Order: sequence, then C-alpha cells, then structure tokens
Amino acid sequence: GGFIKSMGVFMLVVTTGVALFKSEAREGLDSALDDAEEDAELDASKIGIGETYRRLWAACQLPAVQTLFLVLLTYRLPTALSDNVKQLKAVEFGLSKQTTALLSPLVILPLGIAVPIIANKIWHGAPLTQFLSAYQFRVTIVALFDVAMLHSVRTSTLNGGHRTATFWTAVIGSTALQAIVHSLQFNAQMTFFASRVDPAIGGSYMTLLNTAANL
Repeated sequence: GGFIKSMGVFMLVVTTGVALFKSEAREGLDSALDDAEEDAELDASKIGIGETYRRLWAACQLPAVQTLFLVLLTYRLPTALSDNVKQLKAVEFGLSKQTTALLSPLVILPLGIAVPIIANKIWHGAPLTQFLSAYQFRVTIVALFDVAMLHSVRTSTLNGGHRTATFWTAVIGSTALQAIVHSLQFNAQMTFFASRVDPAIGGSYMTLLNTAANL
C-alpha cells in the first residue's frame, strides 16, 4: 500500500544521504577498540570453537544459569494467548487488517523508542526490578485491556461497524500497553544478560541466553 511505498522511499533517501554525506573518523578509534576488546573478550578464533562450546556447556551446568533457562522457557506461558492470538481473534471479530497495520507505526514504534529511555530514568539500571514490575502489569492490567478490546471489536461489528470512543480507547490502549510492557521486559532482559555474561566468551554467552529467551 501507500504506507509501505512511502516508507521504502524514505529509507532509500536516508540511506543514500548517509552514504553520500556522512563520514567517520577512524584514526585512533580502531586501535582503542581493539585494545578494549582484547581486555574484555576473547575471540572464538583465538581459543577455538571447541573450547568456546566447552565453556558454554560449563556455563549451562551452573545452577543459576539453569534456573534462568527455566524462567526464560516458562514466563511467557500466562501471556501466550495475549501475545499470539489476540490480534487474530480481533481480525476474526471484525477488526480490519488496515487498522491493525496502522497501529504499528503510530503506536508501537514510538513507544519502542521512548520506553527504554524513560525506564532508565525510573529504575536506574535495576533490570530485575524493571522486569518484574512490567511482568506484574502484563499479567493483570494488560490482560484486562485485551479482553476489553476484543469485546469492543465484537460489539462494534454487531452494531454494523460503528466505531465509538470506547472502541478506539480499548484498541489503542491494549496495543499501547502491550508494546510498553514488551519493551520494558526486553530492555531489562538485555541489560541483565549484558551485566552477567562471562567476559571471556561474552558474544557467545549472549547468543546462548538470547536463544533460550527466543525459545
């Protein structure tokens, strides 16, 4: 549609502008970065792939890491329907796909940018507190807004598609709240991972934790 085309043109213009007019001063930066990386993290090529996986396996045997894996694999169960089925049911009840697509750039994208900045000022780098606060909100208030949103969509369809202020409040509120808690949890999760990984295999360790989180 028109939105996709306009965003595609915008991306090409910005990318071309950056390529033509933006330059980076690399002198002195590469050596400083190399020194910092050597101090903080070993490259897998230096210790070997086998040794990297051996260290990762050893990390997986730690009780704290196993508990973290268990949390990562189960904490989304109470919100699985909200995360994966809500939008499908809303479309089934009569919410247009155009409305669903419009919510992403107008609601989700701005919140995804603003929420981490605001969260850092509120929780001051306490990722677990931030994560738990967002999770409590996610399984209570967000769930109620999801039910209200589906009820509003279904009522609107039964009334011939008439869109009231209650309808838009429920739809936008449900989408915005889910985007906020998702951004809060993801930001807290990545901050926590980065603060706990073994510096010797930092990149591989982060990949392991993110893989468990994605599963």
